[in-house]
Amino acid sequence: ASTAAPFSVTRQLRQTSLATMVAGSPLSPAVVARIMSGVAESLNMARHYQVYHHGLKPTNIFVSDEPSQGVQLMDFGVSIVRGTSPTHEAYAACAPWWAPEQIQAVDHGDAVTDVFAAALVAFYALTGRSYWQSCQQLPPDLKAWQQELLGPRAPVSLRANEFGMRLSAAVDTVFLRCLAVSPSDRAQQVEELVAALSSLENSGQQETAQ
Repeated sequence: ASTAAPFSVTRQLRQTSLATMVAGSPLSPAVVARIMSGVAESLNMARHYQVYHHGLKPTNIFVSDEPSQGVQLMDFGVSIVRGTSPTHEAYAACAPWWAPEQIQAVDHGDAVTDVFAAALVAFYALTGRSYWQSCQQLPPDLKAWQQELLGPRAPVSLRANEFGMRLSAAVDTVFLRCLAVSPSDRAQQVEELVAALSSLENSGQQETAQ
């Protein structure tokens, strides 16, 4: 009350965040596919009511050991709360997971904005690293990040290799579609990403991060 700062309240979860899981070791394509399938299900349920997340990142994706509980997403709409009282620290924390349209005041995005973030999260889960070269340290180089965000994309297999990781080139095409600068060129659903990751296991091409 003394600051009149906006806030949101969520229930406490016992599940493990994706960020905590990846801190131990990067995950296999099969595990990432399962997690992203749960993310897709939650996003689709919200999308039915024209609700979008627009703040997806490893710290608000929670994974349960119980298959019946699956994956839970937190912080729906938190970007709206933070937007009313922006801080440099909050911007630096959220920016590495944003889509190009989110840095433009005239366009806050829609469902494909969450597809963009989901691809960034999936890459992080597979490698333990941000896709953006400008975000390899904290705080990130925000000026360089904006240039990367609007610039050409490196295939994810090449980017993983730059970080000393191995990732199958078989997923390059779908990741590039999910990370398209223009929303109109972007994959429409996270399920495209899930299918590509699942196919690695089915075809025996599990080049996971080592």
